[in-house]
Amino acid sequence: GKPFGQGVADALDYALGLARQYGFETQNFEYRIGSALLPGRSGRELGLIAHLDVVPAGEGWACPPFAGTLDPDGWIVGRGVCDNKEAAIISLFVMRCIRELALPFPHGIRLLFGCDEETGMSDVAYYRAHGKLSDLYLVPDADFPVCYAEKGIYGADLCAPPITDGSLLEAYAGEATNVVPDKAAAVLPGLRLEDVLPLCAGADVAAEDAAGGVRLTAAGVSSHAASPETSVNAIHRLAAFIVRHRLARGQAAAAFETIQTLLADYKGEALGIGASEPDTGELTCIAGLLRLE
Repeated sequence: GKPFGQGVADALDYALGLARQYGFETQNFEYRIGSALLPGRSGRELGLIAHLDVVPAGEGWACPPFAGTLDPDGWIVGRGVCDNKEAAIISLFVMRCIRELALPFPHGIRLLFGCDEETGMSDVAYYRAHGKLSDLYLVPDADFPVCYAEKGIYGADLCAPPITDGSLLEAYAGEATNVVPDKAAAVLPGLRLEDVLPLCAGADVAAEDAAGGVRLTAAGVSSHAASPETSVNAIHRLAAFIVRHRLARGQAAAAFETIQTLLADYKGEALGIGASEPDTGELTCIAGLLRLE
């Protein structure tokens, strides 16, 4: 009964409870999406859409990622405080302002709390089939006053031939396809830690003993897939380190050489798909996940 997990369901329960506390009519659509309504007298309705789900918290937090910590400068620190909880709360307070100050706004306002924005927007499709549609929608998950275009999204799995020669024991990076990973690790056999450690100096790559070989862990800089120019992809950093020092053998060597080549830029040029449009700018391209399966 909670299709997007307990955490998202808890967030929706909290948001709807807050809306009821402020006197609004609420609905819970099977924990896929929720709504809060400020009725109007005109018969017309303005819709606002925010979302409560987030990308994975990731590592390296100086405070609990889901605690909403207030720092000494007055900033709220936590996963999702900007994308998209601030829009949900601000929209709710706009509705409170109109209601409690009795402002002359004749139309109804219906605020939607989406629960699946980050992984497919099936919440909106469900609402269209089961909820009341408003006459006009504003989406406070973009620049004000209007976002006139949005990039399309295409996701693909790039699969290497099976590594059957034992040349790669582990490989792992990332938690979501739309986030540049800030950590990537691989375990390679046949290496000695004392030989690898000197290579790591100044390379943002750490080495440690692991069962059957040496584990290499590369550190990067995370960002949303929409703005990879501010990031350093840990998968590429790991692959480049392995290739530069010829640490992989056999089938693993070929795989890491390909990864290094394809991730050499964030514009898709190495993949042969680089493009630019006047309204949306350049295509951006990332690898968010690395798995050995």
